[in-house]
Amino acid sequence: MSVIVNDRDVLLQAAAIRSDNPKQGKAILMSVSSSVFKVTAGVASPAAIAINVSLVGLIGSPAITVNGASRLIGSAGLTRTLAYADVTADTVEVTATLQADGQTYTAKQTIARVTDGAPGQQGAQGPQGAQGPQGVAGAGGINGAAGLSNAQVNAYKRSATIPADRPGDVVYTFSAGAITSPAGDALANGWSKTISAGSDPLYVCVASASSAAATDGIASAEWSSPVLLVQNGAPGQPGQPGQNGQNGQNGISVATVYIYQRTASDQPPARPTAQTVYTFNPPSLAGLNGGWSTAVPAAGGAYLYVSTSTAASNTATDAIEPGEWAVPQLLVKDGQPGQAGPAGVSMGTARAYQWSINGAPAIAGAATFTWTTGAYNNVPQGWSATKPPPPTRGATLYEAAVNLVNPNAAATSLIDWSTASISAIGYVGLDGQPGQPGQNGQNGQNGQNGAQGASAVIAYCLIDGYSLNPSPAFASVSGYSLPATGTWGESRAWQWSTPVPAAGQSVFQVNGIFNPVTGNTVWSAPYQSTAKFGSLSAQSTNTGDLTVTGTIRSANGNFQVDALGNLQLRSAEVGERFELKSNGLYGYDKNGQIRTFIGVRP
Repeated sequence: MSVIVNDRDVLLQAAAIRSDNPKQGKAILMSVSSSVFKVTAGVASPAAIAINVSLVGLIGSPAITVNGASRLIGSAGLTRTLAYADVTADTVEVTATLQADGQTYTAKQTIARVTDGAPGQQGAQGPQGAQGPQGVAGAGGINGAAGLSNAQVNAYKRSATIPADRPGDVVYTFSAGAITSPAGDALANGWSKTISAGSDPLYVCVASASSAAATDGIASAEWSSPVLLVQNGAPGQPGQPGQNGQNGQNGISVATVYIYQRTASDQPPARPTAQTVYTFNPPSLAGLNGGWSTAVPAAGGAYLYVSTSTAASNTATDAIEPGEWAVPQLLVKDGQPGQAGPAGVSMGTARAYQWSINGAPAIAGAATFTWTTGAYNNVPQGWSATKPPPPTRGATLYEAAVNLVNPNAAATSLIDWSTASISAIGYVGLDGQPGQPGQNGQNGQNGQNGAQGASAVIAYCLIDGYSLNPSPAFASVSGYSLPATGTWGESRAWQWSTPVPAAGQSVFQVNGIFNPVTGNTVWSAPYQSTAKFGSLSAQSTNTGDLTVTGTIRSANGNFQVDALGNLQLRSAEVGERFELKSNGLYGYDKNGQIRTFIGVRP
């Protein structure tokens, strides 16, 4: 059997899979700390909502706009804050848009404002009726049932393959707008509450929280099947350089010009009598006369005078007239030479550092201290010339110090480390014991029924293909109702439950807010929730690096590669094969005998 391999085959096998979808593996995501402002007696809860934008496979600064509010707090980065004081409508839409590689990426979030209704007006007093017999006292009424809170809950996981597990049991708190149990970001089986960094494909599981209580427990079985949200795509081509901007107007150059002159007397010299020209860059002065100079002269008398003028112009130079120079002022007068002082005494300290958990360590040895640098040459064994980082908790940092005196201005001095004073200057404490848990507080009294709030709802539609018209951005229907069929170009009716797509189909999802005050449901534009492809060839995928723990083989078994890297090629004739191992290439005949070997014999 022979294997045909030529240059064309090698190039084809190494070529990356091409994708004609420029948005493959790219997305812009948006999350909010709460999707509802609840207003009671004029006070909103929460007072502000945090908005976070995440970029997947994209680089840049998205434009973040708001409709239904006067502004968003914050103007840079990927985070904004919506204050209730800035809300101007019952429904606020926040949109993040990014232009990249000729494509538009958009993420939207809808935030509702719900308000307790005002009391009705008092009716007019009717005519007084005849007094009837005294009735018996009626039984006390009971409080009505609490309204339902609803929310969509997401969990995320990065994985090279579709996960077979779920995020496990969780507890969702409506006031926090997040999963509060388990604490932290991590969920069961490697899932998380937020999108984690990484290069593997990103999957999402979705569940619905609905309860009249403050929290709702979501069982592991309630999570949807994992759906691929985004995955990394190939880097785009570099953009073209932008055009040069127009030159700006010349600014005004301003400089203070100094001139100097020495004299033998304490009488100031006359100012310059000629016009001078000052050049701003590089600074220079031309035409100076009368014995003046732009540099301090070294000779000419004990009295040094200075005069100044200000040059200001929008050109490269400025003419300075004689009258623009200030009256010369005495800057300095040469002093008499002083008496020679006595030789000074230099004093310094050589220090070394060491961490220890067994008390103060010993130090010995000698070194040479250089006075000009303040450093010594030989660091004692086990010690450091600078403070090292702590090795463990419970360790103490000790400092060994030797005071040095240099009365004769010598260049160096000898350090005798055995004379050092050793003292503790730092400590890394041990972890303390956990405190005793506090006692549970008493249960509070039941509150009054609140006004019915707005409800978040989700609808689904099965379509043939993978796209829908994104316009209109919002559609309003009367009552607690589904969107009208065909609103975004769909041919099938919307439904409350999630349909199962067949090959070549996808499921689109719309989010809505039902407002009991207006009696309307406002639906936002649809987005793809799930999709099913007949085969992976329907998608162009850049898999990146693949980690294999088993064996890759063809359907007929004639080609296989195991986890150790051993490659085997079989022919239709039983027994004939090539095996490529770490030490060489083996060729076997149909009887299993080695006929060809290239490599190092084991």
